[in-house]
Amino acid sequence: MHRILKAMGIVFLALVISMAGGIFWLTRGLDEALEAGPRGLESQLEDGVYEGSGGPGRWENRLEVTVRQGKISGIRILEDVMFSRDPVSRELFARVVEKNDTRVEAVTGATVTCNRYLQAVENALEKRGN
Repeated sequence: MHRILKAMGIVFLALVISMAGGIFWLTRGLDEALEAGPRGLESQLEDGVYEGSGGPGRWENRLEVTVRQGKISGIRILEDVMFSRDPVSRELFARVVEKNDTRVEAVTGATVTCNRYLQAVENALEKRGN
């Protein structure tokens, strides 16, 4: 009986430690992502295809942004966030393309994910001259 209780205690402790680690990993960068809204695009866009990323943790992503005739014409996901939701990215990217800016409303219920996608778009377009 003593061995069974000891084994159950070890399993319980391992489970608690695993859950705590998982929660830490899932929430890493959450505060920063909530506060980091889009900065917007300040300069003229040059035609080309640019790559940028936003992250860290489960919100890390890599995007490809296409600019044609000085406007954002498309955004393609190269590496998506850990728990992606296609309707969110499609709706957000449509807003960015329509407005030709990253200062758009986040999709309801996906603020952190949207902020990281917008960060990736901004990072891609900031690198365009490099």
